[in-house]
Amino acid sequence: MRCGKPAAVDYSARPPAASRISGESPKFHQVSLQTAYALSKRTDVYLQGEYQHVSDGDNVPGLGATITGVGVSSTENQVSATIGLRHRF
Repeated sequence: MRCGKPAAVDYSARPPAASRISGESPKFHQVSLQTAYALSKRTDVYLQGEYQHVSDGDNVPGLGATITGVGVSSTENQVSATIGLRHRF
């Protein structure tokens, strides 16, 4: 069996200037991790996880953490995990 790819880590923070909601400037902080393990030359298993926290949006009703593809959280924190099997043709 082949060795897996090294893990990838990403951190992003959306600046408050990009989003002003009801006079507030919430800050979105997100950390993502991803890794893959090769089962064969064209097939691998991957694991991806994200954590997002939104701050400075206390006076905005309905504002929650929003990870793309998951939806809006009812709280200021959100966690998402994905595991999959990928085959290249």
